[in-house]
Amino acid sequence: MKYLNVLFFNVLFFFGFIALQLIIQIPIVMLIKNLSEPWFSLIYAGKKTIEIRLHKGHFGELKLNDTIEFFNDDLGLRRKFCIKVLNIEMFDTFEELLSKHLSQALPTVKTIENGVKILRKIYSQEDELKYKVAAIHVERISAVVNEDLK
Repeated sequence: MKYLNVLFFNVLFFFGFIALQLIIQIPIVMLIKNLSEPWFSLIYAGKKTIEIRLHKGHFGELKLNDTIEFFNDDLGLRRKFCIKVLNIEMFDTFEELLSKHLSQALPTVKTIENGVKILRKIYSQEDELKYKVAAIHVERISAVVNEDLK
């Protein structure tokens, strides 16, 4: 009987927590990912509204309205904020994506060729062709939270 009481309390607590999140609109984080500078600050500032990722793993499973928490430890403290997925567009290549969305995806980059060079430092051409490229349209929904890493 004691086990059932504990189980009931845990289930009640879980559903109560979910209901509270829905009522006060606390984002339910679906994915937590590191994001390096300058991309972290550009998304936070609203200058970068498209995140480029290969369509694989967690990013291949994203859906509209999912929430991602991006974090960055570059300054010796953990900064983080949440974004909401507004849309996901699929492209065969980085060139195709950047020809349509260069200023939203890489706002500090002036040419498609330079954008591809930046992306090649992260992703191989083989993986690009194998998995395809996702243009994830995002909107920041929470402020930066700073946490000391000590």
